[in-house]
Amino acid sequence: SQSLETLGDLKIGAGDQSGALAVYEKILAERRDLAAADASPAHLRDLAAALLKVAQLKSRDPAGALPLLNESYDITTSLAANDAANPDLKRDLVHTLNAIGSAKVDLGDPTAGIEAYGKSLDIARALALADKSNADWQQELAATLTQRGNAKLARGDNVGAIAASHESTPLRRTLLTKTPDEPGLQ
Repeated sequence: SQSLETLGDLKIGAGDQSGALAVYEKILAERRDLAAADASPAHLRDLAAALLKVAQLKSRDPAGALPLLNESYDITTSLAANDAANPDLKRDLVHTLNAIGSAKVDLGDPTAGIEAYGKSLDIARALALADKSNADWQQELAATLTQRGNAKLARGDNVGAIAASHESTPLRRTLLTKTPDEPGLQ
């Protein structure tokens, strides 16, 4: 599976989305089989990650991606409930909820997108506050604020969009001074 992931990532890097999707759908099938045979937390987390990856590759088809995202969210929520102290599972939830928010906005439902981003924001804030020196968690918080602000803008809530931007801008500035080569902050 690791060599398939490398192949899928190489296809993404080469701009071959359909080739990458085919590879990751194969990985997803393998991980479904593994989780069905052994529903260990590790196999379930791998399954949730594969669901998220395939959904992200299907981002041009949000209606097709959403069921995969919901399944990933359900699995990750269950894992996080059984291991509440695990920050990696919480971060997985942030990624999945942000993807759900994006899919909902793309489907023309910015209100549902804002709701998903709100859940994600609660988790991202808690992670960022738990370790203010963790640049990844600070970046997750800034990205979630930006996505939620964009959804508010799509809904016509200019004041809410500006508020999200005002909160994310200082985070991004701080991150930019600490990690100036990070492309997501440029």
